Amino acid sequence: MSGPDFVPPGDRSDGRWPSQPPPGQPWQMPPTPNTSGGSLLLGLVIGVIVLLGGGWTFLAFVTRVNGDVGFGLAVGLLVAYIVVAIVFAVRPSTSRLGAGLLLAIGAVLVILAGLCFGLVFGVIR
Repeated sequence: MSGPDFVPPGDRSDGRWPSQPPPGQPWQMPPTPNTSGGSLLLGLVIGVIVLLGGGWTFLAFVTRVNGDVGFGLAVGLLVAYIVVAIVFAVRPSTSRLGAGLLLAIGAVLVILAGLCFGLVFGVIR
């Protein structure tokens, strides 16, 4: 038996491959999706620098300003950072950068918790 084991009903090719491909467009690979969206690592580094460095700078500024104004500025800047990070994360062209900025919030919390733990238990000894 030289042909395929299964021939669909109504097939008139005698089980042989056609010598010419069927007419139409040749097969092409589908286009690859655009994977660029910024750098996750760059967003993480920028976020950590902004949150830690900006936090120390802001703390130095708030000590010279009224407490209510300083608290309002702190909450406003934190909300602005989160809104900008979410907007960047939602847009496809900057999605990875925005994800890095959002991950930086968690990274800064882990860093600050480690510093607090080290300071508390380093002073107790």
